[in-house]
Amino acid sequence: MENGIKTALLMAAIVALFGVIGAMLGGRNGMLLALLFGGAMNVFAYWNSDKMVLRMYNARKWMPSQHRSFMAWWRSWRNVPACRCRVSM
Repeated sequence: MENGIKTALLMAAIVALFGVIGAMLGGRNGMLLALLFGGAMNVFAYWNSDKMVLRMYNARKWMPSQHRSFMAWWRSWRNVPACRCRVSM
């Protein structure tokens, strides 16, 4: 299954779960309130998940000027010709 479909199904399942729990706790009004809350939570998570993961791993912006040894290595390997191996079957 495509990742987008999986994500949509999981988000729909969360909203449905909130609706069922809201209906059990507060009837029709509780269900509507829980559905609104679940939908708002999904929208927030969808739009901010990339930032949350980067913050969780303490990601920092990569600056080539701060990593001179890596850049020197990369420049030396960038000009090496690719292996021209023949594969026989």
